[in-house]
Amino acid sequence: MKIKNIIFRDAKPSDIDEILNIICISNLEILEKTIYGQRGAYNYVYEKILDNTHEIVYKVIELENNIISVVELRIYSKYIFINFIAVIEEFQYKGIGKFIMKKIFDEYNKNKEYLELDVFEMNKVAYNWYKKMNFKKVFSSYWIEFQNNKYYSIDFSYNIENLYSEYYKKNGFDISNVTVDGKKYNVGLIGDKYIRLYDNFSIELIKLFLTIKKEKKLFSIIDSSMDISYLCDEVDINITNKSFRMRVSFDKISL
Repeated sequence: MKIKNIIFRDAKPSDIDEILNIICISNLEILEKTIYGQRGAYNYVYEKILDNTHEIVYKVIELENNIISVVELRIYSKYIFINFIAVIEEFQYKGIGKFIMKKIFDEYNKNKEYLELDVFEMNKVAYNWYKKMNFKKVFSSYWIEFQNNKYYSIDFSYNIENLYSEYYKKNGFDISNVTVDGKKYNVGLIGDKYIRLYDNFSIELIKLFLTIKKEKKLFSIIDSSMDISYLCDEVDINITNKSFRMRVSFDKISL
């Protein structure tokens, strides 16, 4: 492929159908655990494309008026987080990824310090590719699911009356608040199947959802250095994935 024939540009609202199609095909394994597998995904991307704060930026790679790749960037004060790079299968392993990284470098190296991204441990090809560009592992995370194989007595106070917001009912995802024993927790509602617990969860919060929301699958993404032995004594845990956070400074990246 002649790299000169492809275009790297900001996404437009008219691109959204193609963007979502590429994202969905590229992330089938975890799609249901993301906003992109939910009914409000179109509205979410539309709002972010039009958002003037540019905290989330979508880029597309175009070849002969067809989008062949999508990139989502999270823009922070000191660095860029590459949330994903999705390339349609026909154009994988043809230099598109390297072309994208060069474009990101050209656009952001003068006002940002470094790049970060996540990669799954099982994706050896991507992991080794990032290593060749001098990305270094910063920390690793476990994707864990909590299993409902026991009976739990609810001997603590809780409040989940406002769990399902109007936004969730419309879009299929939202972050809500739950109060357990007077302490507030943020929980992610993702589609009809999943509830995500963030890293401040408690054993009481886990037991609450495993008892009163048995139809939901409960999961969290935690730092692999976190001691979860106390959890294993109380609930059944299944590690479904492991991911690595990787980082490279703009002055060290090898392109």
